[in-house]
Amino acid sequence: MTGATPGYLGKVLIGVGTYSNTDVPSWGTEGTLTDPSTWYEVMSLKEADGTVDGKNVDVTTLGLTAVARLHVIVDTKYTLTGFYDETDTNGQDVLWTWLLGLAATPVTAPLMMMFEPTGSDSVGWKQCVLPSEIATKVIAGDVDQITIQVEGNGPIAPLTGA
Repeated sequence: MTGATPGYLGKVLIGVGTYSNTDVPSWGTEGTLTDPSTWYEVMSLKEADGTVDGKNVDVTTLGLTAVARLHVIVDTKYTLTGFYDETDTNGQDVLWTWLLGLAATPVTAPLMMMFEPTGSDSVGWKQCVLPSEIATKVIAGDVDQITIQVEGNGPIAPLTGA
């Protein structure tokens, strides 16, 4: 099994894509989503956790002898933890901007995240996301810490390399 080098954190990158249909409040069913022309690494992270939850719906009908389920939706949540970095204007600062609702055009230019667990641009996945919570922790004599919660906002796409 191939994986990341022990002790090495992969990369989390963000960027702003382009969505072609302004009538749809969030992308996914109509229009065309174009990847960001530039991806920026979220700096000073110590840990990145991703959870993908599948949702199954019971579609059992009378006459069946066993339960039947249909896989209908995937929900994702990401937790990014590390050191607060005020110089990270293309990573942490962008996530703050989106959380506070200050993004210029969130409908036609969705925030996207690329998760590269091994640091390779061909291993991992990408997805439109929305930050849902940012917490900071300041301890006297210590480095300021940050935790960023991000939720998926559309389908997951596997990475295919640069």
